[in-house]
Amino acid sequence: MSSNELFRSARLKIDRALDHISDVNKVLKEKRPFRYIVETNAKAGRRSTMAEKDEAVVDALSVRCGDAIHNLRSALDHAYSAVVLPYADSARERRSIQFPFSETASRLEEACRNRLAHKVSPEFLAAIVSLNPHGEHGGNELLYFMHSLDIPDKHAHLVPTAYYVQFTAGQMRALVPDFPSGIIGNVRMSNSTRDVSWPIEPFTMNDWIMNRVPPNGIFKQEIDVPVNICFHGGQSGSSMLVVPTLHQFVDVANAVIKVLERFL
Repeated sequence: MSSNELFRSARLKIDRALDHISDVNKVLKEKRPFRYIVETNAKAGRRSTMAEKDEAVVDALSVRCGDAIHNLRSALDHAYSAVVLPYADSARERRSIQFPFSETASRLEEACRNRLAHKVSPEFLAAIVSLNPHGEHGGNELLYFMHSLDIPDKHAHLVPTAYYVQFTAGQMRALVPDFPSGIIGNVRMSNSTRDVSWPIEPFTMNDWIMNRVPPNGIFKQEIDVPVNICFHGGQSGSSMLVVPTLHQFVDVANAVIKVLERFL
């Protein structure tokens, strides 16, 4: 491809990533990857609150997120190649061209030189280094996180996990009247495990057995506690909401490409 064709391809890759993000939004509007439920176990005489994962929905979201991120990572490589490829003197050098990343700040310039940034100009090398595409403190966290999610051996991080808004025990009791009164403050919510469990009062047990509990003794009822999805990782190891983070990845890819475009 010519430099102009590679740069056009980079733009098309970003457009394609936006299509995948739109698909993620569509899935989330139609289906819930996680729902928050109250489980009544009549045989054990206990009730519990927990998140329950829909494996098929989470898998579908994981694939779409992976496609979006891969297209964004490829966009960086195409735009970088559009600038650097004319300066490659051999097939080996041409094969080495991709947007540079480094795990550490100290080896960032070396990584950029390995990707031939210095052959374009000292200004180009400085521009790439100034983007801070490294994984240590002070690096461009979003840019590096996007890159790390596209590394095959880290692809498991692309499986979205549950992310909860804060919920108080008082709010929970408004939805589940027999929720333990001894719990005050915020309710701790975890990922697909029983968060709070309590014995069923005799009169409540009779009501559930007579009216709702199926033969296996377990009845599940969804309650209105929002459960969003997130990626877990980045330099801080924090939880990052999937859709806003994907859009931030688009923004950071566009910002990098804008820097690269100055050197065409």
